Amino acid sequence: MGVSLGGAIAQRVALRHPERVRTLTTMAAVPADVSGLATLRYIRIGTLSKFARLRFPETADGAVDAGVAVPRLLASPRRPFDEEAALDAARRNLDNGLPDRQAQSRQIGAQWDGPSIDAIARPALVLHGEDDPLIKPAAARAIAARIPGALLTLLPEVGHELPARAWDTIADEIRTLAA
Repeated sequence: MGVSLGGAIAQRVALRHPERVRTLTTMAAVPADVSGLATLRYIRIGTLSKFARLRFPETADGAVDAGVAVPRLLASPRRPFDEEAALDAARRNLDNGLPDRQAQSRQIGAQWDGPSIDAIARPALVLHGEDDPLIKPAAARAIAARIPGALLTLLPEVGHELPARAWDTIADEIRTLAA
C-alpha cells in the first residue's frame, strides 16, 4: 500500500517487481506512468499554489506550524479540521520534511521509463478521497480503469489524508482485497 507519492511508488514496485507483490493498494495517487507536465492534469493547481506560498521558520516551532498548516490545507473541506490531532501529530514528528520545497518539486516532476500501469497483473484497490484538494479523483478513476480488474473506492469527506474516521473503511477494503 502506498499513499500519495507512495501510491505511485507502490504501482511502480508492482510493475518492476511483481514477484514481490501479492496485492496493490494505491491511495490519493496519480497514475505511476504519468510524469512531468502530464501529471498536472491530475493536480489541483490552486492547492499547489497555496502549498508553495506556505513559509515557516526552520525551527521546532516552524516545524510544528507546518505540521498543522499542511494537513489543514489537504483535509476535506466538508468536515471540521481536527486542529488538536494535527498539533499532537506535528509535535510528535518534528522532522516531517514538509517545508522541503526542492523535494516537493522533484516528486511532482519525477520521470518514469518503465512499463505502463496496464501491465500490473495483481489484484488492485484504488482508494481516493472524494474531497481531495490536491489530487483530483479523476486520477483514481484513471488508475482503476487502466489496471485490469482494479477496484475503486471513493471515500466520502476525505481529502488528501488518512483521517481516523476512515480507518475502518480503508482497513475493510484492504482486507477484502487481500482475501
